[in-house]
Formats: sequence, C-alpha cells, structure tokens
Amino acid sequence: MPKSFRRSIRWDTQAASYQVIEQAASTITASNLDFQSHVWQQWLEQVSSFAFQSKHGHHFTARKEVRARGDVYWIAYRKVSGKLTHKYLGRTTDVTLSRLEQVAATLAGQEIQATISELTDGHRENSMQKPLADQLLATKFFVPSSPHVLISRPRLSTLLDGGLQRPLTVVSAPAGFGKTTLLSEWVQTLPQESIQVAWVSLDEGDNNPVRFWRYVLTALDRLQPGMCTDLVTLSRTQTPPPLPSLLTTLINRLVQSPEQVLLVLDDYHMITDQAVHTSFTSLLEHLPAQLRVVLSTRVDPPLPLSRLRARSQLLEVRTEQLRCTGTEVADFLHEIVGVELSGNEVEQVTSRTGGWLVSLQMLDLSLQRHEGPFQVQEEVSGSNRHILDYLTEEVLRQQPLAIQRFLLRTSILERLTAPLCDAVLEQSGSQQVLEELKRANLFLISLDSQRRWYRYHPLFTEALRFWLERVDHEALEVLHLRASAWYAERCKRASTGRPGRGVTRTSKARRGTQAACTAARFAGSVECTRTGSATTHGTRGHQSGNCPGAYTGDRDCQTAREQYYLKIGGVQSHASGGASTLPRPALLGKSV
Repeated sequence: MPKSFRRSIRWDTQAASYQVIEQAASTITASNLDFQSHVWQQWLEQVSSFAFQSKHGHHFTARKEVRARGDVYWIAYRKVSGKLTHKYLGRTTDVTLSRLEQVAATLAGQEIQATISELTDGHRENSMQKPLADQLLATKFFVPSSPHVLISRPRLSTLLDGGLQRPLTVVSAPAGFGKTTLLSEWVQTLPQESIQVAWVSLDEGDNNPVRFWRYVLTALDRLQPGMCTDLVTLSRTQTPPPLPSLLTTLINRLVQSPEQVLLVLDDYHMITDQAVHTSFTSLLEHLPAQLRVVLSTRVDPPLPLSRLRARSQLLEVRTEQLRCTGTEVADFLHEIVGVELSGNEVEQVTSRTGGWLVSLQMLDLSLQRHEGPFQVQEEVSGSNRHILDYLTEEVLRQQPLAIQRFLLRTSILERLTAPLCDAVLEQSGSQQVLEELKRANLFLISLDSQRRWYRYHPLFTEALRFWLERVDHEALEVLHLRASAWYAERCKRASTGRPGRGVTRTSKARRGTQAACTAARFAGSVECTRTGSATTHGTRGHQSGNCPGAYTGDRDCQTAREQYYLKIGGVQSHASGGASTLPRPALLGKSV
C-alpha cells in the first residue's frame, strides 16, 4: 500500500453521519460504513492506521500495534501541550464507534486539563486579587425559604420525584404560581445520601456566558470541593478557554463522579443571552447520568424542548399542574386563613382565582385587616389592593409599552381572537402578539386546540380593566364600539351569504345567531331577537355559545349592536366605531 494512502473517519454535518474518507495521491473517496456490522471489523483488519474526528470536533490518530506475543491492539495518539500522549483503544473487536467517541473526548479533556493547569498556575496570584465587583453573590446559592405559611401538596412532589429519571425538568408558569416555593420545599425532602442539590438563583446580571457558567461551576464545586475549582479559576482569567472546552471537562468529571447531583436554576427566564442558551443546550445534549437539571421559569426557554420531549427526556410541570385544586384551596382557607367555606363557596373561590397560589396568599393578607364579618368572595378581586399591586409590579410593568397597551385595550373583551383584536386596536399582527403572550405565560388561556380563541385569567382581566379606567378612560367607548362593529360585520357576512373565512353557507344561520349572541356578551345582559319576539339571555348563556331560537337575519345583528351601544352609554346605532380615533394612553411605564 502506498505510504501516501491516508484514511480517516469524520463526522459529516450535512449527512448527519460518519463518513470514511480514503485518499490516495489526488483521489479522494467518501463512503458510509455500518459500524454495527462485520464489514467494520473487516475494514479494521485490513488497515494499519486511520484518523478519527468526532461530531464534537475531538480527534486523534489510531494505530494498530503488534505486541511481543503477537497480540494486535489499537492505540489512540494525540499531542497534548506539545507532548504525544496515547490512550488504549483495545483489540479489533473492542473498537466500536462509541469507544472511538469516548477516547476522543477523554484525550480532548486531557488537553484542556493541561491548558487549565498552565493558565491557573500563571494566574493564581492574580486571581487572588480580583476586585470586589468580580465576586459572586453567596446568597444566590442558598435554597430560598418561603415567607408564607404553606400547605402540603404531595401530588406535585410525587410528580417531581418522577422527573429524577429524566435529564431535564422544566417548571414553567406565570408569576405567583409557586414555582420557587414548590422546588425549595421539594429539594429539602430529597435524601442527601442519594442525591446532592446545587441551587442557583439567576438574575439579569447573569446574561453573560462566562458569568453564568462561573455560577454553575461554583455551585457544583460547593457540593464536591475541588471538582470545578480550577475551572472556576480559569473562568476568571482575562482569556478564559472556549466554553465547549470547559463544558467537555465538566462533563468528563461528572462521568467519573460517583455522586448524583441535581442542579436547580431558578428564574431561568432572566436569561436572554443566546450564547448562554446555546452553551446550556450543549450541556443538555451530552448530560451524563450523574447530573439532573431543573429549571423554573415564567417563559419557555429557547432550548430543544420538542426534541427532548420526543425522546422522553423531559418532564414539564406547567400552569395546569401548579393550579391549586379545590381541596388545596379549602385546606389553605381552613389552615392558613382560618375560615370555613361550603363546597359551593370553595368552588367559587377556586374559579375566581384560577388556582393561582399568590392570590390566596394576598387574600390572607387582606383578611388580616378585617376586624368584623367579611365575605371571602368579595375580597377575591383583581382590584384587591394586594393582588393589584402584585400583578402591576410583577407582571404588567415588566412588559414593553406596546404589550402594555395591547393588554389594557383588549381587556374589554371576554374572549380574544386575532381579527377581533386587530379591529379593536386598528392594527395588524395581533396573532403574533397573542402567541407571544401565550409563550410568555402572561395569564392567557387557550380556549381551543387551534389556538384561535383565548381569554385572560379572571383576576388579570380585572386588574387590567382597573388600570384601563385610570390611564386610558377616554378610549373605553371607542374600543367597545369597534368590538361591536366587528361582531355586527361578522354577523352581516353570514346573513348575506358572504361568510368570512371558515364560515360555510350551510352553517351561516347558526354562526349568525352565535355572532349576534356573542356581541351581546359584551353588554352583559341584553335582548336577543328570537323569531319576532324579544327574549332576555344572561351573560352565562351567551358565554356558552348557545342561544335558543332561529336566526332572523339582519334584525339580529342590528338588535345586538343597538343593545351593545345602549349598554355602554346610549350611543346611537349609526355611530361609526371604525372611524374613531383614540388618544394615546398614559401607560404604567416599565420597571427598571
């Protein structure tokens, strides 16, 4: 075989597979090879050496060597800090693809470790003199304790226990659903002899890859002193090594550790830097069995959740699981607040709060001010001082001004859909806004599987309307007019045989009746024409989408619109909502 004949096995990104590259003089050929078949073993028997480069860029040269007794072995060679080092691969039958990848990662880790040693020795004195601004905040590593008296929620603890069998657990819900409280309670029940907990409370200052990983590495090093000390030191130098190199070393050390570790990253929604997300994704894709990760967040992170979900490597604990059940609401009112309610009253409180934990805690604060008799249901309101303050500071003021305006002005609607929001706001793009609000867990609830219709959480709706009355009061009438005009036009299209998208002629009569009734929904309780006679329907009936009686054409649309106008203040039925111009509201501002 000519000496110039070279072979290599490399990862082909486009083909998403390993390719065998053979080069002789100016001729290069590439082919696929089944590493699970006898063909691979035959290929190894025919060659004496080859270069290997893994999908992560780790590389070495493999050589076949014959020992004194005639035994044949494969050895992997790579230069580390200018010195040739080697790693035993095994006999020909032992050389599998997974073995090649494992040895490549090990040799890469040795090179990184050598670089770390050189750099840490050179910067040891300098690192001891770092300015105070570079120090880490120790309290961010503490598992927080709740300032509130809590009730037991064993169903959630059991759910999280099951997540220890999966690499990643994501606890995602709006503010105030008890994510941090749940996790802090849960981790304190885990047996320390079987799993150790590293906790990091994130904030906006961690939107820097080096600082983020310095916190993570320090949290892990606090559990097993010495495991990441040099990596932390290296991250504090002026020229830290690339993050992939640091993460490779971390993963290799975790693999060698006998301890099980749980890493909890609280408030992950504070992280917006894509470089952090990318590096964290790399860790998740190569997560060793010794490490489990839990994220708490208000917004779904830009991580490969779909892929992890498809592989059954992800546990998701979302708003629906975090909502307090009727039993938990009753227990809270009895054990914490000290009141006994009937089953119907508990159901009403549960429905009004949507199982939102912080609203129950705010209710407890409100009732502490009462010295005489009180009605619990009256205190469960979005205009309740404590609930309103929480929603304003923790939710509304955290949003950009454009989102604040959208939330306030669409709060007049009992149910939301993109075309209706576009009409009310006289703008386009509401579908994208609604989808973003849903992704951001901004108290928006989907009403159908197609994600066309939504509603806000009841208490959030009341808080938004409270502020709308105060900062944008002049717009109320026009907003209602626009909503009414949209429903009337929708109704008219169905009645004249010009249905909108998705409305067929066979269903136009039924849709027309529903449209007229839906317009009535905004008036609270109005008259809806029924074959010539007036029948009054309450809001409950209209919200269900069912209206008895046959549709009678344009008269239904006109009646619904007139009643809507009268309800909002005696506006004449010929008023034009579309032509009205709204003043620019004095919004709440965005917290810094």
